[in-house]
Amino acid sequence: MTEVLIVAVIYNTYKETLRFLKSIEQQKFKDLEIVLVDNSDHAFEDNFEIQLKNYSLTIHYFKSEKNLGYFGGAAYGLKKYLKTINYPEWVIVCNVDIVYDQEEFFKKLTGKNYDSRTGVIAPSIISRKWKTDTNPKIVKRYTREQMNFYLAVVTNRFTQNAYMTLSYFKKLVLQLKNKLKTNQQLNKHQQPIYAPHGSCIILNQRYFKLGGNLNSISFLFGEEIFVAETLIKLNLQAVYDPGLKVSDYEHASTGFFYSKKIAGYMKQSTIDIIKNYYQE
Repeated sequence: MTEVLIVAVIYNTYKETLRFLKSIEQQKFKDLEIVLVDNSDHAFEDNFEIQLKNYSLTIHYFKSEKNLGYFGGAAYGLKKYLKTINYPEWVIVCNVDIVYDQEEFFKKLTGKNYDSRTGVIAPSIISRKWKTDTNPKIVKRYTREQMNFYLAVVTNRFTQNAYMTLSYFKKLVLQLKNKLKTNQQLNKHQQPIYAPHGSCIILNQRYFKLGGNLNSISFLFGEEIFVAETLIKLNLQAVYDPGLKVSDYEHASTGFFYSKKIAGYMKQSTIDIIKNYYQE
């Protein structure tokens, strides 16, 4: 049985995918397979499928008939992979705009002994642009009041992008001060958290064996909260582990500012989260 399975979703990000695969190949970790799900609505880049054969990696490439979204694409790829194979010890769901550039990343992951309640690992995801760690994404579960505020922010793309602009300047100030984000308080120790950042989520086999899945409640966005709420139902936890590090080039698929279409997905995701998890 494969020890590590990486499930990555492509959305018009062919060059990023090749960079992503190169970083995995350089790890020289043998007990690993990769599922690539192509959600792209643009034509293939020249010789993309042929280029995949140039890597000394076990790659399963699936072209979806339509854009299934991030977790929708990941669920599709995982289901096709599992038709003939059992769940690996670790399933990593990630974007292709990250790279595995930490020395022996997969060897470190498989060599660790986590608590038996650990269902998800949130590694350090270091922004190439800001030099900050995007994990832990959410340390504590949001309150209904916080979700209502966020819903007001995402009502339209103008308020969303204004919020993104403020976030941009915050990151710029923190970068100039050479500090991590305020909510992380320079945390460098392993700790339980509510939700991991969605660009790289490491799921243990027990998450699936106890009934967890990748069938997110929204087409796009909100995957982190979906995973967090699933963990609660399964009596499992997410753990932030800064001993595992990847690098993130960010926004390769969606861009920094949201289009009207992407903003609509963000709004609907927030509505879905409130409807499904905040009605008590």
